Formats: sequence, structure tokens, C-alpha cells
Amino acid sequence: MKTEKNTYQKILKLLSTLQEGYIKRDLEHVESIVDEIFSCGDELLILGTASSEVFTGREGAIELLRDDFEYWGDFKMDLSTLITGPSQGLVWFSVKGKVKYTFEHTDERDKGYINFIKDKLNDKTMSNEQKAGFINWVLTLNYHRHLGNPREYWWPCTVVGACKLIDGEYKISNLVFSMDKSIFPDERFENSNSHQEGYQVQLDEFNKIISRGDTNNYSELSSIINNFNSSELRFDKNNSCAISGEGEIFDKSTIENYFNSEFLSEFEIEDKSFLVNENDDSMWVTLVGKHVKELDSKELLNHSLQNISEIIDSDDDARDKLFKSHRSLAYYFKETITGENHTYPVRISLLLNRKDEEQLINFIHISYPFYWIFEGKID
Repeated sequence: MKTEKNTYQKILKLLSTLQEGYIKRDLEHVESIVDEIFSCGDELLILGTASSEVFTGREGAIELLRDDFEYWGDFKMDLSTLITGPSQGLVWFSVKGKVKYTFEHTDERDKGYINFIKDKLNDKTMSNEQKAGFINWVLTLNYHRHLGNPREYWWPCTVVGACKLIDGEYKISNLVFSMDKSIFPDERFENSNSHQEGYQVQLDEFNKIISRGDTNNYSELSSIINNFNSSELRFDKNNSCAISGEGEIFDKSTIENYFNSEFLSEFEIEDKSFLVNENDDSMWVTLVGKHVKELDSKELLNHSLQNISEIIDSDDDARDKLFKSHRSLAYYFKETITGENHTYPVRISLLLNRKDEEQLINFIHISYPFYWIFEGKID
């Protein structure tokens, strides 16, 4: 997972400029930042942390940065974690980051939780069991009053993407922001129709982009998607990297153990709705699909109880032990009350390099949409 030092430094400079923009949050300089670091052509694709956040071209990049600078929590990348990969055209990169969310005890905050409970009680698409599971979960997160006011939390995220050479300078042509998955993915189709609707909105947006280009002419990608659906991915054994939804990094020695046939069999990839950015003998492919799995409720209960045992034996103070134990059970009830079938929307980013007339995976990243902003959801 190494690129030439000069290339690495150029990508580091691009991300440093992006980081400086997020620190200063100067709306007057958004366009100059976009022009400096992004490719700005039709191929430019940026995915935010939510399903609905799909941005294309220069105007899309401007829209994203304006919204983030004005409304998002403080965002910081740890540029010392930057890794990049060798390429025959596009260069992939990955860097760890974090986003700050601030919480405090106010009447407005408490009323927000009350309105959430009201909405769940009046949701005709949910069973009474589902309503009880969600309400119990939210009450658990809110009931354990956290000390201090205000309280700041840094939630982990991962940023990945690809760069291409334009007039001798590297520019970002693909960018993906993803919040690292916590205990369960935020969105589960069985829990809410709104998650299915959000997934369809994303598909519609992908199809609009496809209709403006010739993505569907990439017939060779059909075999790769079929290989994904049939659990037979082909990696570049000399240079490959994978990043899981939890933000864990796998190199060429461990990647195939992680992407084993059992794990891959859980994915259902949309074989018509994919986006491609091609450069020389490499291409960045953005896939969407569903992660479908069956989770035995007894196994989940055993896992929850084991988690509580580890919490009780930890060095946390008594207050934290009580909260984390309660939260573990609340997660268990929320996720098992709906049944054992779990369907999560998922995004997959691939960097493919051509070798001996075959497209091999050089980089792969899996991410799940971010939805819930509740204090205590993660540590």
C-alpha cells in the first residue's frame, strides 16, 4: 500500500487544504477551495454520510462544503493516518477522522426526545413491539444524565477517495465521507419505511447521473458485480487494501480472510445502478446495495450479556458501567423485536486496476449510512 513519495505528498497537500477549509469555515472561500483540490468535471462524485448526500461536479462540491462549513460539527482529519495505494491511473487514499457533536441539558433537547417518542407512537408503519423497542432505546440514552454542560464527543469517521492527474497536478475526483459503524448500522429496512425510501432516493439519484453518461456501457463490470453477488471477488494479491464499515483496515495478507465467501454472500448489489470514474487502466466504481443477514436472537442475547460482563469487569467508573450495560440491553431489544431478518443499505467503493486483461480489486471500502445523532449512542 505504497505510492511514490512525491505522489503521497501531493495528496497530503490536497487533504491539508480541505482540512484548513473545515477549520476556518469561510464561506467566501468555498469556490476557491473546490477549484484548487477537486477535478470539477462531470466525473467528480462526493458521497456524504447520509443516503441522500450524493454530490456531483463542481456545483455539487460547492454545495457540500457550504452546507458542511455552516452546519456540520467540527471535522478533523488525522493526516498522520493517510495511506495511499499504487495506481495505473487513479490513486486511492484513506484517512481517519472525527466529527465533534456537542450536547447539553436544555428544555429544547428534552422536548426533542418527547417529540421523537410521540412520532414513534403515532407511526402506523411500526408494530407496537417496534415502537416499544425504539422508545426504550432512546429513553436509555437520555435517562442516564451525563455530567457537565455542555458535553463534547468526537465520533470516528473514515474518508476515502481517488485522485487523478490533470495537467500534471493531482485533483480529487472521488470522495466518500463515512461515519464508522457502531454496534449496528443506523439504518435497517425492517425498522422503518423511511430507510427504504431513503435508499430509493439514492438509487434514483444514481440513475439520474447514469442517464447523463455512458456508465451502462461498462459491460465488463457486470462480471465483477456478479462475482460480488456470488462471493468470488478477485483481489490484486500484490497490492490491495480493504476498509470495513467499522473503519478497520485489512492489507493484502488479511483481506481475503475478511471478505470470505460467507460474508460476501450477505450482499445484494444493484447490478444496474453503479457509477464509474475511469482513468487509463484503472477505474473507481461506486456500488450500492443491501447487506442482508439473519441474526439469531439467542446469539444476540448471548453477545449482549457477554458485553455486559466485559463492561462490569472493565476499569470504567460505576456510573459508566450502569449506563453501558443498560445501553447494551436496549440495543438488543430494539434489534431483535423486529425479527431475525436484518437488511441494511450499504455503499461500496472499489478501485480496479487492469492486469493481463483482467480487472483486479486494488482497494475496497464498505460504508453504511449515518442517521441517528443521540448522545450516548457511541462512547
